[in-house]
Amino acid sequence: MRQDRSDPTTRQMPAAPLATVSGGMVARNLLMGALKLLVAGFLSPAAFGTVRVTYSLMKIVSRMAELGLGTTQVTLVSEALGRSDRVRARRLQETVLALVLSLATLLVLVSLLAAPAASWVLGDPALEPFARLALLAAGGQLLWRYVASWLSSHQRFGQLSMFLVTGPAVGLIVAMAGLAAGWFDAVLATVVYLFSPIVAAALWWPVLRGARPPAIAVRRPRSHQRVLVRVVRFGRWVYLSRLGSAVRNHITPLLLAQPLLSGSVAAGALNAGLFGFGADLAAEITVLTRSLATVLLPEAARQPAGADLRQFLAATYRRLLPLLALLSLAVFGARPLVVAAGTVIPGYLEYLPALRVFAILYVGNLVSAAGAPMLAVLYALGRPRAEATIEVFSMLLLSLLVPLGAWHFGIEGAAGAISLQRVVSLILLGWTTQQALRSAEATAK
Repeated sequence: MRQDRSDPTTRQMPAAPLATVSGGMVARNLLMGALKLLVAGFLSPAAFGTVRVTYSLMKIVSRMAELGLGTTQVTLVSEALGRSDRVRARRLQETVLALVLSLATLLVLVSLLAAPAASWVLGDPALEPFARLALLAAGGQLLWRYVASWLSSHQRFGQLSMFLVTGPAVGLIVAMAGLAAGWFDAVLATVVYLFSPIVAAALWWPVLRGARPPAIAVRRPRSHQRVLVRVVRFGRWVYLSRLGSAVRNHITPLLLAQPLLSGSVAAGALNAGLFGFGADLAAEITVLTRSLATVLLPEAARQPAGADLRQFLAATYRRLLPLLALLSLAVFGARPLVVAAGTVIPGYLEYLPALRVFAILYVGNLVSAAGAPMLAVLYALGRPRAEATIEVFSMLLLSLLVPLGAWHFGIEGAAGAISLQRVVSLILLGWTTQQALRSAEATAK
């Protein structure tokens, strides 16, 4: 029987919200790309390596502390709103906010005590001030994720797009002001990288407090016992997934910075800087992955389980795969871009060896983007544990492959290890999603 396209259970990938969020994320990535190029062009690769390993430490610590609350908030609040249960949605928001503020406060205290130990993770004990900045910023990152998750769960994609642009815009303004004043070094670059998202969250907080209708506005943090239990039960698997993902995405610069792997502190900083530059260029494709996750997660959470979700997934891939094929052509544009930039700012030419890293990682990021719709379906089916299992396995696999690849083939070997792991993860994700759909269809019958 022919499907009714007006039936919400058989809708394809929502094009308008995806275009809105993608537009915002493209604008954000353009600003972030300009900021990263600005920072890299006026810093040596070794100094840029210090900035990147500090940023990587912040991202891993923030994910360790976040407990998966961002994705949990989007999934459970979207589910409650899909049932028109605004009271439950508000209680979920209040409970998550109470947890976020508690965890952010804890990270501030940790930054006062654990910075000396964290500096060893950066590959050089002399980088203790940078480690302290990373721990402080990790707490603020939790607030940024809360704002983004609130806007996503309420499907305010236009506002979400503007919110995503705010942070890099603030960072670019501060960086340009520093250059104009003649004061631009690794410290200022690190502050810009770490704290511009926190400024964005502060600027957007009044939007959440003044939201309409008032029933959905963020008023105060408050822990509701039953809701807290639900958040913790669902979030434990999300936590493992997000932590595994953060480690996978950010552990490599930290490993390359270690003198044991690179030979010396100076060589470690140089390798981390070159790898970070290539990874930053390749990360532009992740705008698609984040756009898909932002739009498809609340959309899939509203779908009935069973055959409808399979149709939703198939329709999504009919649009996604041609887009991925088109985006793959961008791998040929990096070298002309860097060479052209080097004619204006000669410092960019020092990063030409990083372009091989870019090409390898870009392919791996395309593979990751292909898995986003399946992750949305797993969460809609209430299977966060499946992703957690894959992420933990992937993290362990990567922890083995990256040192081996870097030891034998340098930064290109590390990049190849990452892309290989992403191919393995996609295969596991596809198999797991099919099993989950078959189980849901059998239950529906």
